[in-house]
Amino acid sequence: MIEDMIGAAPELADTHDVSDCLMQLVEVTGRKIVFVIDEWDAVIREAANDAAAQTSYLNLLRSWFKNINFTAKVAAAAYMTGILPIRKYSSQSAISDFREYPVLHPDGFAEFTGFTEHEVKRLCEEYQADFSEIKSWYDGYGFPESGPIYTRIQSCRHC
Repeated sequence: MIEDMIGAAPELADTHDVSDCLMQLVEVTGRKIVFVIDEWDAVIREAANDAAAQTSYLNLLRSWFKNINFTAKVAAAAYMTGILPIRKYSSQSAISDFREYPVLHPDGFAEFTGFTEHEVKRLCEEYQADFSEIKSWYDGYGFPESGPIYTRIQSCRHC
């Protein structure tokens, strides 16, 4: 990750800490970062018996999203997916500067939880795929405000 940032901004070459590198990258570019963390809770679930790994990971998230010296300067936004709610320890959440939009109540974000039917139809036209076949394979859900949402295709000859 640091190598990628150095590639974008060679003046970061002497930085060896990810958080420091992110802060310097924002200073160099003048642009804040949008964090996209898919399955943020994977470490919590998959390292269920490794308290040190969980603590280290949660401390990293705290340092990014619950640290006024970092969060306000570096983070433009964070989009984190996962099946667990933001983890809580005693009376304080591990990372608390978030509004949670669960898939069951996504508010105005429903259309962004997958592909809308309109998008899938457009992609089928672009790639000469049979929409009815694609629809028969999709694994998704729907919302009143956005209609069907296609989240993944299980198996088909076009995928």
